[in-house]
Amino acid sequence: MMPVLFLRFANWCNLWGRSSDNICNMMMRHRRWPAILVLVAMVGIGVMYVRSWGKGSAGSGESIAALEKQIGRGNVSLETWNKYAQRLMEVKRFDDAATAYRKVLEKEPGNRGAKTGVAIALAKAKNEEEFYKYMSDMTYTGDAKMAMDIFDRGECQAWLSQARFATLAKEARAQAMD
Repeated sequence: MMPVLFLRFANWCNLWGRSSDNICNMMMRHRRWPAILVLVAMVGIGVMYVRSWGKGSAGSGESIAALEKQIGRGNVSLETWNKYAQRLMEVKRFDDAATAYRKVLEKEPGNRGAKTGVAIALAKAKNEEEFYKYMSDMTYTGDAKMAMDIFDRGECQAWLSQARFATLAKEARAQAMD
């Protein structure tokens, strides 16, 4: 293939004062428009993807203020409390989120998502006593398997450096095995 390319460009090299005996390094020239169109299309797709972040899981996109108005009117549904708690977690109002998740548990005591939400919100709020009490209740009277799973989450790993939380996590693991 090289001799064919050399012969193809031999005349061009001679135009620039180079003899055909020397090697002429010539790059192949390709059209730029297809590459530019692909680049523009990929940037467009990337922009659409980035703009869609947060819209997929946000549901109807209700703000915290709108949810608070709805809660203020009374007779709040389980779904509204759940949305409200999720929004509070997103804006890092963890104490309020724990309270909202507890409202979900009042309406539906077996809701595993709300139980996990209370625990994670209390852990992130750095509310040590409430988190310990909640996890103790879950370990000894509630669902020890769930307590073990919560202690295994990344949000709760910092608490395990304290002796009482490490002991509670071991007790949850032991209770879950029974």
